[in-house]
Amino acid sequence: MAAKAYLLCNVLKFSQEEFIAPIQESLLEYEGEPEIQIKLARTDFFNGFDQFVCHHDFKVKVYGKAFNKYFNYYFLPLDFYLFYNRDLRLALLSVKSKIGLDFIDNLNKYKRHELVPIEIDFEYILPRITEMTGVWISKINHTNLKTAGYFGHHVNKSKEFEEAVKEGTVSSAQIKYISPLTQEEHTIGISKKGTITLYDTFNQIEDELEIVLSVYNNIIKKPAI
Repeated sequence: MAAKAYLLCNVLKFSQEEFIAPIQESLLEYEGEPEIQIKLARTDFFNGFDQFVCHHDFKVKVYGKAFNKYFNYYFLPLDFYLFYNRDLRLALLSVKSKIGLDFIDNLNKYKRHELVPIEIDFEYILPRITEMTGVWISKINHTNLKTAGYFGHHVNKSKEFEEAVKEGTVSSAQIKYISPLTQEEHTIGISKKGTITLYDTFNQIEDELEIVLSVYNNIIKKPAI
């Protein structure tokens, strides 16, 4: 099974009503334009999170020719789930960062929703990670080296990692995480853009959400000031 990504977002505004654009605004005017949609599928799906089905026509920039016409992009239709907890004002998008961020940018334009991706503060979470097996450093101030990856058990305790962090910025990390609920160990990815990636196979979506929320609450989330 392929890795599963969840993009974390703070929610400032969220309409529970079905929304589709641009078709619902003017079918004729926007015919052929990319479509975005969000629709409630199930209330209280898991621990206060409602489940929504989302559709997004993701713009892929590529040059080509079809039916004797040249093009420099096309729209890739994608469907995925969004989970929203109104009490926590938290949303989890079950999709890769690049697609999720583009979906949010487009959705927010219509003023019915306002989602803000949670940027990960690695300076805060690094001391809270028990074991790190991989880390990617970006913005390294070297002439011939701008990014670098380090791998191995407890790589975060190595000298190479400590030196790299002083010179660059942690963009993502791969960790070993033991679930407080099941005591099982899982391989988890955390990116600065706010995505938690699950590399293990789970029996159901509820199990995935349990792990994502556990990582968020125990490692990522900062205490209220």
